[in-house]
Amino acid sequence: MLNYFFPFQRTVKELLNYNKLKYSLKKDNWNFSHSKINMINKETKEWEKYYLPINIKNKIVLDVGAGEGETARFFLQYGAKKVISIENNKQYLKNLLINALNHPKIEVIYGSFLPFMINYEFDFMKCDIEGYEEILLDYTELLKYSVIEVHGLQLATRFSYSGFRKIDTSQNNCNCTNIFYWKC
Repeated sequence: MLNYFFPFQRTVKELLNYNKLKYSLKKDNWNFSHSKINMINKETKEWEKYYLPINIKNKIVLDVGAGEGETARFFLQYGAKKVISIENNKQYLKNLLINALNHPKIEVIYGSFLPFMINYEFDFMKCDIEGYEEILLDYTELLKYSVIEVHGLQLATRFSYSGFRKIDTSQNNCNCTNIFYWKC
């Protein structure tokens, strides 16, 4: 009988956690879509484990693939001085701009990540751009401390051969294919 109710209990608990987070975000002037609130709710533990290979307190973070600002929020919570958020998805732009207006430590760049952006003034880069991270392989001599989500087995192999350090995510619920560090 107890097993019959377990999925329902888990669903109620998840709903309560979601509503608590949603209220907290609104209170702190963050604006996110339902899917991004779910992402924050489910992925923050993994971000804590994988997105902080160095201390980012008082550092400038280049957030490539910024979404609606969910990872900018995360980095600011861990003491980042500033987050430069690069995003090219129009669906995310509205909330990203609202979040930047409400949180002046966020700078928004709308558009695709381009190689010259590696020369921006920053201390640490998070890159999650769904396969387009391949562009970084041609600019390793310019890269600073970085965490990169790499999508696809062939691309992950190329990152390994180029000297990036692969992080073992097999014991976790990380929904990315692979995580690589550069200089961390």
